[in-house]
Amino acid sequence: TWSVHDLNLLLSSVASASGLNATWNGRVKLALQLDPGEPRVWCDEERLKQVFVNLISNALDAMPQEGLLAISTRLVGDRVEVKFTDTGIGIPPEHLERVFDAFFTSKPEGKGTGVGLASSRRTVERHGGTITVDSQVGKGTTVTILLPMQPTDEATSNS
Repeated sequence: TWSVHDLNLLLSSVASASGLNATWNGRVKLALQLDPGEPRVWCDEERLKQVFVNLISNALDAMPQEGLLAISTRLVGDRVEVKFTDTGIGIPPEHLERVFDAFFTSKPEGKGTGVGLASSRRTVERHGGTITVDSQVGKGTTVTILLPMQPTDEATSNS
């Protein structure tokens, strides 16, 4: 169901539902850096939550030992930027251009299906947004999502 949601609340609820708080299994620390404004977006809540769950899961898979996952939001003009930054193993350049291809996975056999990022991109684009991945092997990966903000003045959204 599509409706207006506060993106910070969505991210906070997904993070806690994923068992993420200050530490996850004592190995991955979570840093939530949410814009103090209320970034409101018109979205299909369940589908957008699934994108966030997938990105958190990918980040955790990329940090088998320990690491830091930073999830941030900030307002960029009339859009809200959501970043998932991990200190994991990173993605080799030759894989980076294929991460959104359906059924492409760099995970070990039985670990990933290769549909997560492909379906995440479809969902984000359906929401009028973009998703990009930037990664350095051995340093980590940042997934950036840009979504259009819902105007706070309801009258402007009807004109």
